[in-house]
Amino acid sequence: MRAVQFDHYGGPEVLRLDEVPIPEPAPGQVLVRVEATAVHPGDLIARAGGFAAVIASRDVYRLGWDFYGRVHSTGPDVDDVSLGMPVVGMTDWLRDLNGTHADFVAVPRTAVVAAPANLDPDAAAALPVNALTAAQALDLLPLMAGDTLVIVGAAGAVGGFALELAVDRGLRVLGVASPADEAFIGARGGVFLDRGLDLATQVYTRSPAARTRCSIPRPSRHLPLPPSVTAERTAASSTPTPRPQRVTSRSPPSASTATPTRWPTSSSWPTSASSVLA
Repeated sequence: MRAVQFDHYGGPEVLRLDEVPIPEPAPGQVLVRVEATAVHPGDLIARAGGFAAVIASRDVYRLGWDFYGRVHSTGPDVDDVSLGMPVVGMTDWLRDLNGTHADFVAVPRTAVVAAPANLDPDAAAALPVNALTAAQALDLLPLMAGDTLVIVGAAGAVGGFALELAVDRGLRVLGVASPADEAFIGARGGVFLDRGLDLATQVYTRSPAARTRCSIPRPSRHLPLPPSVTAERTAASSTPTPRPQRVTSRSPPSASTATPTRWPTSSSWPTSASSVLA
């Protein structure tokens, strides 16, 4: 099979397309033929060496965290999926270094769920990391239905899912984004805030008595971006980011009738995939 790999850190030029053996699914695993896979900022950081201090040393690395594909084969003790079944899933890359940028990937059965029928492969492949990141961030906030949440970057890859999941939990969401994203935020039940105007004034005007939490992303103190990644992200900042597509048809609950909805948490992303996508 084909796999995108690298054997030393650097820019995009270090990537190469290799022919490698197709993995055999171990007990408890499924082998998925990958049809689409996402490229995340974490892939750029890993390729540039930003995770070198926290991952195992290898001669060759393969990137990729999440994927869309079809079940090709299963381990001997997996009997609850059918061959050819469309699935989405992800790997615990920092622990296993099991990259998805390849024709096939073998993962634990618990790391895949049935793919949403209303998403095309490209959109479905970007779902696991972004949606699970959003869900776990919401799990950390002591909010109940009826509370107000401010999300900065509410039309972004993670922010868009956080907006939709928060509304589904009965939260009133104030979404900070550019004017071009006002319709996107409103269509998902959020209240648009213009990122170019004073944020505090807008929050007070739209929710003066609300118990508000403000989610503001901050750079990691532990894993600074390598210079090559910083340059890439700066150069790409003018390129529109693909937005998450709506994955639920449920109407947003009102603050007066909604009850708290708590998603199950997990110590690892793959084992919680079915919780978010069920």
